[in-house]
Amino acid sequence: MREDIQLKFDQKIYGPKTHGPKAHQSTLTHLKQNLMGSLQCLFAFLVTAILSLSSTSVVAAKDCDQYLSARKNFSGFVRTTTGRDLYLKVEHPTQSQNIKQPVFLLHGLLDASTRFDELAAKLLKKGHPVIRADIYGFGKSLIQELKRNQGSHDFLKSLPFELNVTDVKDLIIWSQKKFNFGPLKVVGHSMGGGILGVLASDPQAHELFSHLTMITPYIYRLDRYHLEKIYGPWAKYYLPLLDPAMDVLMMNAAMEKRFKEHLDDLSHETPISESLKEALVTSAIATVKGLRDLNLLRFTRSYSSDLHVDVVISLNDELIPVQMQNLLTEALPKARVLKLNTTHMAPSEAPDELAIFVSGD
Repeated sequence: MREDIQLKFDQKIYGPKTHGPKAHQSTLTHLKQNLMGSLQCLFAFLVTAILSLSSTSVVAAKDCDQYLSARKNFSGFVRTTTGRDLYLKVEHPTQSQNIKQPVFLLHGLLDASTRFDELAAKLLKKGHPVIRADIYGFGKSLIQELKRNQGSHDFLKSLPFELNVTDVKDLIIWSQKKFNFGPLKVVGHSMGGGILGVLASDPQAHELFSHLTMITPYIYRLDRYHLEKIYGPWAKYYLPLLDPAMDVLMMNAAMEKRFKEHLDDLSHETPISESLKEALVTSAIATVKGLRDLNLLRFTRSYSSDLHVDVVISLNDELIPVQMQNLLTEALPKARVLKLNTTHMAPSEAPDELAIFVSGD
């Protein structure tokens, strides 16, 4: 895979210049910091060996663990084989002992990796390295592309679902190579669960992850689900008539209004500029259109028998009916099932329960 990585930290989109006296001075400073950190770490190990019964040695070893952890963390952009730059964040536990299996977290529609802030913190405390990404068209991945395209939304007009699956596969492989990870535990919420659920049918899936947790995942189109409830087996005769109508509805003002209302609600917690809202709505509509032909139930038939599958059902989900979520558990009779009294936003509403469930405690 071709790598094109530009580190980004905090809220900055573009890093420091890579040429000139200031950049040279910055590089020297960085090297000095690394050297000092290495010497401090070596000193900590020496102190630990000499004063193994002293409380001072515990503090020194802890400082060394924190230093090593900070050096292994990553926050930046990775270019995938689709040619798209995606934001990726990799964090390691501050303690180097009892390191557990890494966990990859993937968000849903009109969301970002920050949805998992609380869950990620709890998994890190349990000893799991945590990997998070912003899907193309959302989060920092969207901001990056808006900067590159000088605010134009043309790149958001077509967002095939299959490209998201390829992007996620590439990010997992990149993380495994970069940090010497083995198969991961992967957790997807809503659309992120659908992406990982499709990826689980890939012939290489067993090399990418051994555990799959889908939190109220996208299964298939809600309009088809409701049509099937009304007409039963006869629904298949109405679907060819439904598709052209839905193509029109997906472009109308009602859908745009619903997404804007959702973003207005989010703005009460985190301010979102009007220009960013417009880009997010454009991305959401294109993403939903890209999901049109996806039916996750078809992919579950190709899952390896060695794959551990978990399903989290939100009992108060206002977006995906519980009956529809149950279709997935019926298709995966061996899956572990966790039922939560949450809305669709379970990752931020029940981080404690999810951390225990994902970690396997």
